[in-house]
Amino acid sequence: MKFNRGIKYKQKEATTRRISRAKRSLKQKREKLPLLAPLIPELNITPEDRIATQEDQWKERLTHSRAFTAKQWKKAREIIFSQPQEKRKELIRAWNTSPYPKDPAYLLAWLRSTAFYAGDPQPGDPTKIQRNPKQQAHPYE
Repeated sequence: MKFNRGIKYKQKEATTRRISRAKRSLKQKREKLPLLAPLIPELNITPEDRIATQEDQWKERLTHSRAFTAKQWKKAREIIFSQPQEKRKELIRAWNTSPYPKDPAYLLAWLRSTAFYAGDPQPGDPTKIQRNPKQQAHPYE
């Protein structure tokens, strides 16, 4: 089954450019609240500490994002492998040739829109999703 590889975490160095950017940011925040600056611990850190904190936050966000994506792929595979062998092969073939980005969110939406998920033996056309006539169309469509 086709898919797009996720982003791998790569720690960035604390270059002089990043340090000067962190200094400017901290200075601007201190100038916004001149009387409260000494009381706010986030404003009383060094630029290197700020960069280290940002790196830790980026690594944590990326870890959570990858875990969420893995759960979505797992859910999509469960749906696919719950189908009989012939339907499963047809689903995988149709997904690999579809024009959609090879992302688990698109795969789940595509699976839910196809006739396979409803139990119909014929594959549905995911590009022609029927809209509820009472549902209001998007204003820019």
